[in-house]
Amino acid sequence: MKIFTLCALAMASTMTFATQLQPIDITVKDNTLHWTSFPASEAQNIFTKVAKLPGQDSFNQITIGKVTTAQLTMAQIEQASTAHHQDSHRCGGLYVQTSLPVALAEMNILASNEISINSLIEPELVERHLINDASDWAATNVPLLEQSNIIDLASDFSNLVDTRKNNEPGGVVASNWLFDTWSNMTASHTDITVTQYEHLWTDQSTVIATIEGSDAILKDEIVIIGAHIDSIANRSMNSDLAPGADDNASGVATITEIMRVLSDTNYKPLRTIQFMGIAGEENGFLGSGEISRAYKNAGVNVLGMLNLDMTLYKGGSKDIYFVTDLTDVSQNQLLKSIIDDYLPDVTYGETECGYGCSDHYPFHEQGFPASFPFEAPYEHEEGVLCCFNPNLHLPSDTVENGHIDQPIKFAQMGLLFAYKMGGNDGEIPSCSISEPCFCQNPVNADHPSCVVICEIDEPCFCENPDNVNEPSCIEEPTTTVLVNGGAVSLSLADKEMEYFTIDVPENTQLLSIATTSQGNGDADLYLQYGAEPTTSVYDCRGYTSSSNEECTIDEPQVGTYHVMVHAFDSFDDLSLIATYAAVNDCQASNTCPIDCTETPEQQSCSNDTGLNESNLSSTEKLTFTLDVEAGKTLKVQTLGGTGDVDLFVKFGEAPVMWDKDCGSSNSDTNELCTIEATQMGSYYIVLSAWGSFEGVTLTATAE
Repeated sequence: MKIFTLCALAMASTMTFATQLQPIDITVKDNTLHWTSFPASEAQNIFTKVAKLPGQDSFNQITIGKVTTAQLTMAQIEQASTAHHQDSHRCGGLYVQTSLPVALAEMNILASNEISINSLIEPELVERHLINDASDWAATNVPLLEQSNIIDLASDFSNLVDTRKNNEPGGVVASNWLFDTWSNMTASHTDITVTQYEHLWTDQSTVIATIEGSDAILKDEIVIIGAHIDSIANRSMNSDLAPGADDNASGVATITEIMRVLSDTNYKPLRTIQFMGIAGEENGFLGSGEISRAYKNAGVNVLGMLNLDMTLYKGGSKDIYFVTDLTDVSQNQLLKSIIDDYLPDVTYGETECGYGCSDHYPFHEQGFPASFPFEAPYEHEEGVLCCFNPNLHLPSDTVENGHIDQPIKFAQMGLLFAYKMGGNDGEIPSCSISEPCFCQNPVNADHPSCVVICEIDEPCFCENPDNVNEPSCIEEPTTTVLVNGGAVSLSLADKEMEYFTIDVPENTQLLSIATTSQGNGDADLYLQYGAEPTTSVYDCRGYTSSSNEECTIDEPQVGTYHVMVHAFDSFDDLSLIATYAAVNDCQASNTCPIDCTETPEQQSCSNDTGLNESNLSSTEKLTFTLDVEAGKTLKVQTLGGTGDVDLFVKFGEAPVMWDKDCGSSNSDTNELCTIEATQMGSYYIVLSAWGSFEGVTLTATAE
């Protein structure tokens, strides 16, 4: 799910807004349509304010319960976000889905109130793993937090560039600056690493500082404390200046001060703690959405996520307001208990933010416990000036216009959250023999209740390291079937191998297997008929010192050829392409024109070039090339089949989602790209699977 919102552009009720949006030239942006969800109550206002594309009479839309989803381009989404926030004066959010079925599934969940199921981890199980009493640690370490450090860093970060918008140069500068700051601060610690997570949809990188857990088992449980690093300007104010001191240099400075205290005190957590300076929150949770999905797909065990978005302004009668909708109940209660037990001068309340409002939500939606303590209530408090910082997204969002004694309260709570969740070296919480955590303690590994006896036919038998060489535990190598003209992408670690097969039909004149790479690592290619090749037994071998290898068989046998790719040195993003050409059939090669003579003597092609590939299937992507003359009109189209395929075309090199000459990304298999006045040379065509596709036909003509 891609999630877009311009939170937090909710303003105080005393603020006056321009009701007329600044024009956006939507013809110069990507016109791919995305199913986008938002509150149904805002639909009429959004559809009134959003500019239609040329020839677009209305919007495709569906409403279920309190949510509407409609097809919008990225430029229209930006207009919709601005309209929603300027007119509703509160955060809410626009959510861009990967497909219509995903949008409908979420709408049905919200309509049935199932979204209130907050956590994959039962509250009592979480509590059982936490340090119960942090009084001594709090008394020693909380006073080390310095309010002046937070304010100084927030000031430096907000004055670094005119705007930290994720898709502009200032956003990249901000990410690099924070990477350098965190790297220098933790340079003396071998257990702390600082990296930048590069994203597909934004040039701005997320900065991640990781304190590796010290316990052999618990270090695989991850605690995340995050704050978004981008800023954005209110378009209605005719200014691109977005210092974003409160939103969200304050959150970045707050988590930095927490990290500084942990680093300076040489804190050794049992679990791994990650601090994240998150990219692209203002334009759609681009960083947190991608990272949370990646963590879920990789099976990362995120024990909890704390999101600090705006800490520099006190917008209500309380110091901190816990957002209760779309957050984790048990983790919210833990944060409240931290304040009750250790921070008697801090007050707190509760609020609801609506349909998603900050970077905690993507983690919540992936099933990870997440919390969002905020600086103001989203609802009006009777008798209290309410609610949001009136300077949000304006040039006046500066440190001087904030409340400098506010961020330290969030820092105190966040520091104790890190300690309670992370644990302390040598202090494993006690567990009774009947509790699951008892056997997670290495001290109890040989206890009779922790020793599992498994029969040879049970899955746990092979989990025992003593049985890894038993015949029943040795996994046969998996084999992927290649299709003619199709490409697969693979990455292998040093000395790893991956296996493939391709079936060669009768009357085949030539079989070609090739690997291509941008130059990293060293892949070797082995080919053999009828059996898997090895490094010593093969029919053909590509064995150069690069990853660009080729095996060609003239007049191959009918039947199955086996392919092995061996990583002499580790490599990433290697493309493996298998093609065969039948006698009298240029069409079998993905680089040949489709119009060929019928006589074997000629075997030449007409002046009209093109592709016509049918029954294409993949769970990743397929790559084709087509040689085109200059000045032609290239038309590339996919039709039929099932699933969801995206189409990308680029001259001279393989396209990617963010670097292409043409792209089409509907929520089905029907895509179309047209390129006028072609250059002379090779055009690369990529069919990218959203999940998977089967039985798709690809045609390409240049006329």
